[in-house]
Amino acid sequence: MKSDVVKIIVYDCNHKKRQISLRVPTNSSDRRKTEVSTFINFIDQKDAYIAMLGVEKMLRAGGPTYTVHDNFLTTPHYSRELPSLYGRDLLELGPPLVIINDMTHANLIRGAKGSSPVDLRDFGFSERVIPIGELKNYLENNISDGISQKMEATWRKSMEAILVSYESYASSISGVSKNYDGYYVQWKEFGYKIS
Repeated sequence: MKSDVVKIIVYDCNHKKRQISLRVPTNSSDRRKTEVSTFINFIDQKDAYIAMLGVEKMLRAGGPTYTVHDNFLTTPHYSRELPSLYGRDLLELGPPLVIINDMTHANLIRGAKGSSPVDLRDFGFSERVIPIGELKNYLENNISDGISQKMEATWRKSMEAILVSYESYASSISGVSKNYDGYYVQWKEFGYKIS
């Protein structure tokens, strides 16, 4: 929600007059905050999922556990086992590229005009980088017919930000060579280090 600044006058104990500003919430939504919170909530959801997997495994192992966010309290005996359980839970999620692609498929590709529910899997995009041209086509197919020019401009600006972010991430995992096989080698090495 957006907030308005309201200035009020207050008097201190010496009857000195002061002006202060308060932020008062309004009924209109803040598009920027909504966009940012979408990605933050996605990360929080994955973090909570990992924590829940950890709790589930601790309970199956018979270990008492108490959690606050991603902090775990347990007995000294089980505290030695907890890091490896948590590490395995993290690895079960799979490489970040798969998580990002699955989210992209579920939220942008599956519902786009001209796509079938299995497009992502048919082209093997879940475990590979989605070609930017293909991703751009899916994003453009999500633009509703008959929207105002202003709304379309807003959508295209958001679309460009998604494409730049995705391409930036893809470059960071592949390097200049665009060899994504090295990414899976890095993921396996990471797995060995935390398991």
